[in-house]
Amino acid sequence: MSKLILKDKTEIELSTHYGDTFVTVIDNFAELDELKDKLTDANTVIMTVQSDVGEETITGLKLQGITTTFIKNELGAITQIQALLMFRAMDKVEQVEATLTGRIDALSNMMLELMNSEEEEEGNE
Repeated sequence: MSKLILKDKTEIELSTHYGDTFVTVIDNFAELDELKDKLTDANTVIMTVQSDVGEETITGLKLQGITTTFIKNELGAITQIQALLMFRAMDKVEQVEATLTGRIDALSNMMLELMNSEEEEEGNE
């Protein structure tokens, strides 16, 4: 079975993928909401598809949309949700914006860590 691994190391089990579309099956709406929250531009700027034949790194894609199909049992009750994660290629401006956003986030995190370490040092004195 294949996996789509996002920048933050989130792993999404794939039932199949073709082109810029990835298909996954989830069990409930809470998992669908979590999936939507994880599929941010910053988190999908670089992804890895891991399968039995190896790994492929994918860059330059932006989430275009998610299409859901309900999988029902013989009684008509929804048992699972099939989600098609559809991406499109980013244009150059979007690629630059995503790169800058990632770098700004990294710098912000470094500043926060420095400020926290300074506060701890002052508290210890």
